[in-house]
Amino acid sequence: MNLAQAPTTDVLTQLVIALSVLLIGWYVVGAQIGRREATRLAHLAAELLRPLGGQGSFRWLGSAGCEIRLNRVRKPFNTIQAVVWLEPREMLPIWLINRWRGRRDLIALAADLRNTPATRFELVDARSAVGRRALRKAMAWGWTAEARDFAERAMTLAAPDLASARRAVDRITTTAPFEDTTPLRVAASDTSPHLSVSIARPDALGDAGDAFALWLTLVAETVAPAHR
Repeated sequence: MNLAQAPTTDVLTQLVIALSVLLIGWYVVGAQIGRREATRLAHLAAELLRPLGGQGSFRWLGSAGCEIRLNRVRKPFNTIQAVVWLEPREMLPIWLINRWRGRRDLIALAADLRNTPATRFELVDARSAVGRRALRKAMAWGWTAEARDFAERAMTLAAPDLASARRAVDRITTTAPFEDTTPLRVAASDTSPHLSVSIARPDALGDAGDAFALWLTLVAETVAPAHR
């Protein structure tokens, strides 16, 4: 058939069929890529946390990510949980929109400490969804916020006591191993989880070696010193 002479409805039908095939094919491929990336980032998270302990559990969180939970960990930690969240890859239009918005894969860590933190703060990238949610909650608590540079990024620091939070953040900034990554949130709380860290573009942490575990230990010891 000469496509130029085909009725318009036939051309539209063929286009719809072709688009449907493309989207279905993309869904299958995107799901496979997502599962592979989740597995790879789970191995990365496990390797980053290896110096802090082991004896944990692993579970899938649907097609969007997975969770690693460590129970036998070294002081000053009680438990550490790492969650890998992926940018949605199955739906092509949603993936393109999220790419345009700058959404990427991320690793989120949540840890409970053996001592309750004396210092509370939210250090966030307020341009990210993770940072906006945390900042809204901090503002609802009546915390004070100010601009703050961290790991060569413009962040927002919020706390009930900004002077104490500044001292803590000053101490943990110099050794933060976030070159070529995007820290979205570093938070300390006197309720569980005591420490929360969210990192986008975490691949560069693969070159950090034990530096990330040492930094996370420094954060824990800074906000919840053993003797105070």
